[in-house]
Amino acid sequence: MKVRSILRLLSILALFWGGAVQAFYLVDYGDGSSEAFNVPPWTAGTKPSIAAHQYLTPGIYTVTVTAQIDCDNDGLADPGFFVSTILVRVGGVTQQWDYGDGSAVETSTASACGATFTPRSHAYTAPGSYTVRYTGISDGGTLITDTLKVIVQGADHFLIGHDGSGISCLPETITVTAMDAGNNPIPGYTGNIVLNTQTGNGTWSLVSGNGTFLGGTPGDGFATYAFVAADGGTASFALDYQNGPTPINIGVSDGMAFDDDSEGLLGFGPSGFTVTPNSLGNPPGAINPIPAQTAGTPFNLHLTAYGQTPADPVCGVIESYDGVKSLKFWSSYVNPGSGTLVPGVDGGPISSTEAGASGQNVSFVQGQAVVVAKYKDVGSIRIEMKDDSVADPNLPNGIRGGANPFVVRPADFVLSGIQRTSDAFANPGAIDENGTVFIAAGAPFTATVTARDAEGSTTPNYGQETPAEDVLLTPTLVVAGGVNNPPILFTTGFPAFSAGIATGTDFSWGEVGIIQLTGSVGDGDYLGAGDVTGTTTGNVGRFIPFDFGVTQNNPEFTTSCGNFGYVGQGFGYSTAPLVNLNARNAAGGVTQNYTGVWWKITDALLAATGAGKGNKSYSVLAGMLDLALIPVPDPVITDNGNGTGSLAFGDGGAIAFNRGAAVAPFDAEISLQIDVVDEDGAIYASNPVKFGDPTAGNGISFPAGKEQRYGRLAISNAHGSELLPLAVPLVAQHFTTAGFVTNTNDNCTPLGILNLTLSNDLEAGQTDGDIAIGAATTTATLANTPLAAGDAGLSFSAPGAGNTGYTDIEVDLSGTGANLPWLQFDWDGLPGDDNPRGRATFGIFQGSQYFIHIREPWQ
Repeated sequence: MKVRSILRLLSILALFWGGAVQAFYLVDYGDGSSEAFNVPPWTAGTKPSIAAHQYLTPGIYTVTVTAQIDCDNDGLADPGFFVSTILVRVGGVTQQWDYGDGSAVETSTASACGATFTPRSHAYTAPGSYTVRYTGISDGGTLITDTLKVIVQGADHFLIGHDGSGISCLPETITVTAMDAGNNPIPGYTGNIVLNTQTGNGTWSLVSGNGTFLGGTPGDGFATYAFVAADGGTASFALDYQNGPTPINIGVSDGMAFDDDSEGLLGFGPSGFTVTPNSLGNPPGAINPIPAQTAGTPFNLHLTAYGQTPADPVCGVIESYDGVKSLKFWSSYVNPGSGTLVPGVDGGPISSTEAGASGQNVSFVQGQAVVVAKYKDVGSIRIEMKDDSVADPNLPNGIRGGANPFVVRPADFVLSGIQRTSDAFANPGAIDENGTVFIAAGAPFTATVTARDAEGSTTPNYGQETPAEDVLLTPTLVVAGGVNNPPILFTTGFPAFSAGIATGTDFSWGEVGIIQLTGSVGDGDYLGAGDVTGTTTGNVGRFIPFDFGVTQNNPEFTTSCGNFGYVGQGFGYSTAPLVNLNARNAAGGVTQNYTGVWWKITDALLAATGAGKGNKSYSVLAGMLDLALIPVPDPVITDNGNGTGSLAFGDGGAIAFNRGAAVAPFDAEISLQIDVVDEDGAIYASNPVKFGDPTAGNGISFPAGKEQRYGRLAISNAHGSELLPLAVPLVAQHFTTAGFVTNTNDNCTPLGILNLTLSNDLEAGQTDGDIAIGAATTTATLANTPLAAGDAGLSFSAPGAGNTGYTDIEVDLSGTGANLPWLQFDWDGLPGDDNPRGRATFGIFQGSQYFIHIREPWQ
């Protein structure tokens, strides 16, 4: 079998922030073959395939990858930088799944490269805790084993729902929900239940559910149902109960769990009231339940006298029930199971108990009436009613009825009290990037939410449900430098509600900008009745970065002259200092909206000194720097447009040490530092960012040498025969503790003949290298341009027999000459440095013919 394996060293990529490096890889494939790779420079983010190898024999092989990477850019690989081993499996794989419930072990065979190492789906038939064991076996033996514990949760109890009153000739809807011990629905419940009227009477049918329903023998009061996961833990059934004792207590069990009897008894009579959202026809058709309502919003309840009477045995609308009737209304709480407010019917509150209900007039027309209800709280409730004034021996409790349990959801969520948690600073509601700062991205803020009805009143039952409902905060980005809008994060969020109000203190938004907040139902579905979108706040913000993350390079200076530099001689960066930064939130994530006018790191701020300023400075161990030519602004600020940027420093090509009194050689130990800070006070926590340290051996690097020498260019007077060329000493010198000595390391100072000025009594200011001597001329020559071992090799040609005389020599080191001011020197003792001067003389003079002898008088 031949399997081609592609290896990717993704772990190496994490070692590099960016930039380009040269990488060399040696791959030992474990089958006796190896291969070397020279990968060209690559940058972070690329994932090159570095190895492809064909195995000829199935088995397990250990591949060893050795990476050699040129990190110091010296052109040589740094050996053993990274070594890793990878197991490669070649050949067929047999996979086994043992589900731990006594079922047969499942087996499949697949290619090692195509195998899916995950358990298959499996249906457990009973609750319990099961250990699933997976085994992968290849030609070389067992490759991998793994175990997974699976808990199949059974119901703790069942919750039954009905309206408390049934009509014998009309099937009553019954809901059954599997609940856990915390009284929460079990969405994945898959048990088998038995439905039982406990009277031996009644016939069941399925209304909603995706499982298997078995109705049993019609009229015996029994049925079974097998829940499936798609049911979400709830199914509904219709009970046709035309005969038998009443009221009844419906029972539900899966053999281990039972219903909790919280639904109460269900009474059946020959007639009663149906409660629907719309009036019924005649014949009535479907009996629709009351849908979800909104707190504080009136809604209609259509009441219909329904069933059979001695005068009309046909099941339907009892049209003879006509005129003004005195009905008693009451309500009960379903979820939550208690409360402080009750619904109103036709403008007046009703009782919370049947015993406390009082009559109120309702006008029926041929068996039908409509009343207007309103509930100023939330939750699942039930409204029931009865007319106990009917003198009918078949209706000892009167005509009764009730609405199905229905949900009333809040109308609104109103947010208030938005403030910084740390110091209770109130949200200023900024409108743009210049507005008052509210809080750092990712830092906690506080908000209070109030659940309200449509009339603006607080709904005290919100958050008391089982399970308790919550409120989710959703941000809308109003304005920022980018478009990133992360969700509101929290650990606790809104804690338990009290009287419909809750205050959370650990909300955070991890970006820069200004937002608005909107509250909604925490899980997006209030008791199964859908979401509610609250009132959107005004502006919240301004949010600014929490801090800055920083990475920096390793800058280097260029040595001015071979392996040293002269004091006063300019030097620049071969690799300029660079600070890469990213604006961050409190969790360390990049705030991508920190860009454009929202980017608050400015030239003026970095150039200033003092608290909260850039405080940029160079420091040295010895000497004093001349920074006059540093460019402005420095550093150059770059906004990358995504919350990241850089500070790039320059040198103007001419950082130098100031010349003063002659000093012995010293090393240039230079440090540069700056505080990363913006106008809003966001900082790099480890400020200052520092390049080098002004201590011995720790300054910014000079790869070719960092010694600074106090130098000068010196000319010595020379004389000789006019018949021979004349050498004139012109050398670079530097100061030591023993005085000035020839700087034999100077092989770089450039001098030209045009930098020499020659003058004598015949000519003056000659800069072309020639000057008259007697009746002839002499020509200056520089043998070494640049200097060699500090010597210029200056000489003059012989003017010839009889052509005696001299020339004064000045080397112009000023800015208009050789531009080597660091080699000037105070030769005359007056303020200021001077060019070096000397004289070359040709011929030997006898001197003056006039003498004054000792004791000889003269006048």
